[in-house]
Amino acid sequence: MISRISYLFILSEILFLNYYCFYNMDRRDFLKWAFFLWVWLALPDYLKAEELVVNDTNYKVDIILTEEDVLKYERSLWSVWKKEIDFFNKFFELWDIKQFLIKVENLQEEFGFIWKSSDWILWPASLKQIYIEYYSKNQDKLDVEIKKRLSIYNEMLWYKKNKKAKSWKLDVFSTNTYYAKDVWINKENTFINENLFWKVPDSIDEKINKIIVSKIEGKNVLSFYVEGELYLATYVSPGLLDHKTSRLKTIWKKHPDMHHYSSEYPEVNIKKKIFEKWWAVMPYAVHIDWKEWIHWSDWPINGNPASHGCIRTPLFYVREIHEKVKELWIKNVIIDTTWIYS
Repeated sequence: MISRISYLFILSEILFLNYYCFYNMDRRDFLKWAFFLWVWLALPDYLKAEELVVNDTNYKVDIILTEEDVLKYERSLWSVWKKEIDFFNKFFELWDIKQFLIKVENLQEEFGFIWKSSDWILWPASLKQIYIEYYSKNQDKLDVEIKKRLSIYNEMLWYKKNKKAKSWKLDVFSTNTYYAKDVWINKENTFINENLFWKVPDSIDEKINKIIVSKIEGKNVLSFYVEGELYLATYVSPGLLDHKTSRLKTIWKKHPDMHHYSSEYPEVNIKKKIFEKWWAVMPYAVHIDWKEWIHWSDWPINGNPASHGCIRTPLFYVREIHEKVKELWIKNVIIDTTWIYS
């Protein structure tokens, strides 16, 4: 494609031959006329080229800034997980990493959380304040999973009022607390762990309600079937080999307890010569047998045995187990742990 400037030179050549050679046009007048004609033709191209250079320079600056801030963005992803970042951007109408980082820093300043190690990084403490100050006041803009987390936070405030419960460790906004440590989160819009989606049978032979705890690839997994169809699947941590969870098939005997806690294994703290004792917090407990429950725990939950007999389950999943068991209580829910150590 021939540019405007190329057309200029061709036209100038024609004009030079026509007017200068044939009509004996004064050379000085011709040059003046040709100069003004060149400016008229070339100026738009020049301005456009200058604009492209400026835009390209700005683009390169943006890329450099983005590359410098990628680590901070990745630390936010590691801290609160991609799902929360995606909703955060949607809620505040942000379109790129730079906007995200600036918004996070502004919110941290608003909440009084700015310190050198956390600048521009979305930590659980900041996320908690965002839920309280923004999400809770705009619930028409929230999706199902954000509403769920907000509900869990409000329900767990009960422990704050109970001085016996060690509620300071109950961090609803920590990824390790909410989804469990070092395991996958749920597949979107389900209660099935992403890593288990194709590993757990999607149905059982009988059209019954059943919780099964078994092993998959060396890890303990809880699968919840409603009317014979898979409803929930997550990694859990049952009893240690010297405190084994009972292997049985039973129907829960006690009503599910949203705010359960135990005095069996208290935590003791001696500070300033004051002896204090706190009971173990076990939210959303579903009874198995004797003193054994399915419940949340602030200790690591990653599919390996870890408890004194209970089945520790991530907060996101155990709350749904608790709610579903309450909903189905008339129909009964069978709990099968016979394959727990197989």
